[in-house]
Amino acid sequence: MKSAGGFFRLIALALAAWPALSIAPAARAQEWPQRPVKLVLPLGAGSGADTSARFISEKLQKYLGKAVVIEPRPGGDSVVAINAVLNAGDNHTFFFGPASIFVMHPHRYAKLSYDFQRDFVPLAQVAATTVGFTVPANLPVKSLKDFIDYARANPGKVSMTVAPGTSSMMLEAFVKEQNIELALVPYRDVVQAANDLANDRLHAVFSSLAMFQAGLQANRVRVIAISGERSNPHAPGAATAIAQGYPRLGQEGIMGLFAPSTTPAEARKKMSSEFLKAIGEPDIAERITSIGLTFTPGGSEAFEETIRRQTAEIAEIARVIGMKPGQ
Repeated sequence: MKSAGGFFRLIALALAAWPALSIAPAARAQEWPQRPVKLVLPLGAGSGADTSARFISEKLQKYLGKAVVIEPRPGGDSVVAINAVLNAGDNHTFFFGPASIFVMHPHRYAKLSYDFQRDFVPLAQVAATTVGFTVPANLPVKSLKDFIDYARANPGKVSMTVAPGTSSMMLEAFVKEQNIELALVPYRDVVQAANDLANDRLHAVFSSLAMFQAGLQANRVRVIAISGERSNPHAPGAATAIAQGYPRLGQEGIMGLFAPSTTPAEARKKMSSEFLKAIGEPDIAERITSIGLTFTPGGSEAFEETIRRQTAEIAEIARVIGMKPGQ
């Protein structure tokens, strides 16, 4: 009887422990992330966004405990990347890139496959993107005024391309105000234009300064103006567009991390927290600035305020150039 009693007591203890044993794995299964996290980019390999994302991913995977995958998806004026993020539906896919894309789209397109306010949540800003107005080294122009004179002497023959987002609107306002005619060349991935510029297949590119570092080091290209209000060591000798008297080309972009609004709040909170830890690592600032960007880390509130300011600035540019959605 003692043996039987001991046996039944063991059974009772096992049954009592069963709920705790069954709950623990379920609780662990709900912890985020459960698999690799993906950062989708609207620009190709070699862009400032791509290089920055790779710097950050090395640190981020340490904090998340999962691999971080970088997936460039250029094309479609960044809509390809945006749709890839929204259609993933896995709570592990995020958008990393310029906020200016979301600011510009409502002014350019009458119909969009997404609504920024409804579909995205800004999580963290990383860097301001200095935009360079860049030409081949042998083109006889050294300033924006020189370029304007050159374009007026060669109407419709000066080939140029521009990064997607607000840079395209800034250039359009500049062209209209200066009354010049350019031959704009479309690129699925604007990063490819850097090579064409260095090999004299284009007359000018207006895009992230980070794109031109190889050409600058090889003395194949020249930056004749930069955005922002300060000089940049990665474009030595290049005055700002504002200082040259052309403020329409002066706005810097801001790059950061966005989550689909359908991502659970706890996952967004953890991603934001771990991402800020990653960009707070001592060497990240140096690595980001080494490619011509300005390190401007900030959380969701700072990022949202930057986006609000850019939205007002771009609305004014759209008014100046008479842009209406769908044109």
